Amino acid sequence: LPPNLGHWSAPTQPAFALNLDKARQLLASSGVKVDGTFEIIYDSGVGLDDLVAQIVQANLAKIGITVKLTGLETGAFLDRAYGLSADMVLWSYGAISPDMVDPMGWILGTSWLFTGFETKTLAAQYAAYNAATTDQAKATIVAQVQDDALKNAPAIPLIDFQVTQAVGAHVQGFASAPWGLYYWDPIWLKS
Repeated sequence: LPPNLGHWSAPTQPAFALNLDKARQLLASSGVKVDGTFEIIYDSGVGLDDLVAQIVQANLAKIGITVKLTGLETGAFLDRAYGLSADMVLWSYGAISPDMVDPMGWILGTSWLFTGFETKTLAAQYAAYNAATTDQAKATIVAQVQDDALKNAPAIPLIDFQVTQAVGAHVQGFASAPWGLYYWDPIWLKS
């Protein structure tokens, strides 16, 4: 979950990190024979996703896994992602509010980022988060959601990108929050 939002709390176990030696060891000890090509799909309208897909492809090639990159138009991407018909899905998301409830909603709405992992537990955590009255209670729920993701959902967090906005010099009053939201009412054009 993005750490730049309110009530963020780290998981109680370490997150994944790039370790090619360990990856080779785990792959060898799994007994899984890697042959053929695996496909990773992503929304071709998101330029950053294309770059991240290339990094994933290059890293997996280092441990002997061939990955085919498939950039899809948003609708086709969502169809395949929700249909769980791809080997891997690259999905980037960000918040449009300053609170952790926003990305938790995305994860719930996409069935754990298109993994198919059960959502009953997350739905209960989401409801409990909304009902929580203290910062500590919310942070505890966020830590549990992060732990559940690391343990159960076959998803690896790759990046947490900052939303970038650009405006012309004639635009006044524009202020973008770190989570990407901005308000229209204070914006005006200088003549």
